[in-house]
Amino acid sequence: MIQGFRSGNAYRLGDTVQVAVASVDVDRRELDFRLLGKTGQAARKPAKKSRTSKPAKSKGKGRRKRH
Repeated sequence: MIQGFRSGNAYRLGDTVQVAVASVDVDRRELDFRLLGKTGQAARKPAKKSRTSKPAKSKGKGRRKRH
């Protein structure tokens, strides 16, 4: 598995990906590809980290309700 440090994108063996041909060297019989991203079901983005919310402020600034 390869996972991007900043992006969080993860690629595993067997994932379906979309590529583009970046360059062709006919003499060496080589193709270079550029990764465009995942396709299909594997294209889900990783869940973002949730921020911790601040506790709700009390209404009354320290006063208690009398019963």
